[in-house]
Amino acid sequence: MTIEEYKAKVDAKYARKPDRHPVWLIFDPQGRFEGVCGLSVNIPNVESAHKRFTPLECVRLRELAEGYVVRLAEPGEWERIIEQEKVK
Repeated sequence: MTIEEYKAKVDAKYARKPDRHPVWLIFDPQGRFEGVCGLSVNIPNVESAHKRFTPLECVRLRELAEGYVVRLAEPGEWERIIEQEKVK
């Protein structure tokens, strides 16, 4: 799914709902946005979020060693990140 497709999906699902939730984001070692996963209420911590992004433990360990970062982002923040990626 491209960033544009994801943004359209997010807009359609949450545009009219005031109770939007934070989401987990993953960034590559250069700080580029790689993906977004689930509502934070369903994923309690960074380890669980990384497992959702990367199911294989050996790949997760490699990503951590390479400098991938998984972090929680509030709705306004992750929407800005997606918009910034669209213009690159």
